[in-house]
Parts: sequence; structure tokens; C-alpha cells
Amino acid sequence: TGIQGYEWMKVINPEDEDDIWYRGKINDVNVKRVNGMVVGIILMMECDSCLGWSNETKIHLSFLANQPIRIHSNTDDLCHYIYPHVTIKAKNPGTLRLTNHTDNYTTEIKNVKANEEIILDSKHELISSSLVHPLLLNDFNLHWVRLLPDENELSINMDAVISFVYRVPRKAVLL
Repeated sequence: TGIQGYEWMKVINPEDEDDIWYRGKINDVNVKRVNGMVVGIILMMECDSCLGWSNETKIHLSFLANQPIRIHSNTDDLCHYIYPHVTIKAKNPGTLRLTNHTDNYTTEIKNVKANEEIILDSKHELISSSLVHPLLLNDFNLHWVRLLPDENELSINMDAVISFVYRVPRKAVLL
């Protein structure tokens, strides 16, 4: 019925104070009638995951070189990483190293120019640059930025402005 792919949908539950989002599609629509009057609509939804998702978390930080910053990932899935969409604007040229000290995992990109904006879509494994960077994929160590459940201590080896955008899995029950 309509869109063929999965889309973000928020299910409103007045008994739950957290918003839960699902990637789903509507498969069937039925009208509920009482005495010939329409009193409701029943939607059958198919989801692409057994989990719901949080609202988008958007974090915008100014990092100083080698200064640790903590990011808390409040996920219900304690077994998997969260792969955020990350934008890094380096203030200086050189080799950029973003390290998550929680698991000693480093994302490295060589030959970064001053004020170059690197965009990493870690979930879909896509990388791009705001400037011409012809060997960007060769300069990248293919360590996609990832967050662990709970606390993450991050640092970068140069001054930069970094934005993280992600959703975390939520265990939810729909009736």
C-alpha cells in the first residue's frame, strides 16, 4: 500500500515516555466501523528489525588535540556497536586520528587539508570530503567510527569540530 521500502515511523504510546521509532512499511489498512460510522483505522505494519529505535541523537563537539571527551551510548543492545554518521572538520592539515580509547580503535585518514570536512557514514560504509581528495579511500584505514554500548572515551590528534548523529536500538513490545 504505497511506499515499497521501509520508512521511519514513530508509534505513539501514551503509556511510555520514550519515543520509539521503527523502520517499517504498512502492508494492510482496515477501517473500524461502529453503526456504520468510521471510528478508527487498523494498520498492519511490517518492520525490518525486531528492535525499535531511539530518537536521533545529535552531538556537536569542538575537540582540542588529544583532549578526551566522553560520549554515553544508552542502547538496549549490549552486544553490538553503534555506527554513527560522523562529520569531522579538521582545523589543521595532516593525518587525522580519531581514537575510541574504550576499545583502542582508531579511525585514520591521511593527507587531510586544513578546514576539510570529512563525512563518514559508518553504518553504510561511505566516506566523502568537502574538498577534492582524489585518493581519499586509499588514505583511509577503513576503520569506520563506532561506539560501544555505555561509555566511550574519544580523542582526536588535532583540533577539529565533530558531529555525531545516530539512533540506538530499543527493546519494545507492540500489541
